Amino acid sequence: MPTVRDALIGAWKLRSFVFVRVEDGAETFPVGDRPQGLLVYTATGQMSVHIQRRGRLVAHTDDWTEATTAEIDTAFKGYNGYAGSFAVDEERGVVVHSVELAWYQNWEGSQQTRFYELDGDLLTLSAGPRLLAGHMQTTRLVWERIH
Repeated sequence: MPTVRDALIGAWKLRSFVFVRVEDGAETFPVGDRPQGLLVYTATGQMSVHIQRRGRLVAHTDDWTEATTAEIDTAFKGYNGYAGSFAVDEERGVVVHSVELAWYQNWEGSQQTRFYELDGDLLTLSAGPRLLAGHMQTTRLVWERIH
């Protein structure tokens, strides 16, 4: 019988990304209501995730070393990504991402634990609660398998 780990192997396209405030259930969309994203799990135990706001502003130059502070700020706040290895704990219902490289340097060396739900070609990953944007919030991302 296939394991959850086996079911995760492959590429997934982001369908939604939402923060849910613990105190009142209010939902916000940290990279807009139509985010773009790619999540990849490999059979050798590696993972990579990239998420971005759709329609990010284009910088004045293709040379990223010459981007303005405002352009860098917009790029940074409209993008999220990390890579490393992963392990599944079916008993706890979680997948643990061991972060080796990250857009946000504080995540390097961290363990990002996500609760998972698999429903056919849909994968929901959730985390939290934790302090985000000044509120205790959970996160919920819905991914669709790429065929």
